[in-house]
Amino acid sequence: MGKNCLTYSNEQNHTRSRVYNINICRVIQIITTYKPPHLFLTTFLFTLQHLISKFSTLCPIIILGDFNVDASKTQSQQTIQLFEFMMMNKMKLEFHKSTTIYGSQLNHILSNTPSQQCI
Repeated sequence: MGKNCLTYSNEQNHTRSRVYNINICRVIQIITTYKPPHLFLTTFLFTLQHLISKFSTLCPIIILGDFNVDASKTQSQQTIQLFEFMMMNKMKLEFHKSTTIYGSQLNHILSNTPSQQCI
């Protein structure tokens, strides 16, 4: 199994992400990320889009992280922005349960792979 990691930090908006290329029987790109609560979602998604454009190839992508966007509130502006980002990148949420003791869903797993192929 081969693995390499690139770290991407943006000191202006305090985001930090890592891009992993993992080769098990094929290459899968895994991006881990964190959005601070004070950061505008549009800024965060722009940074994430940059990572996808910069590091991704035709291999499957899985994004894991604390987005600080409650996906259980499907009518909120932030959730709508997140879903638009996912549609633009042909991604879906892989996990649909609360991630906090308050019932909110702030941590997400996004993927562009068919569910049965997702790690």
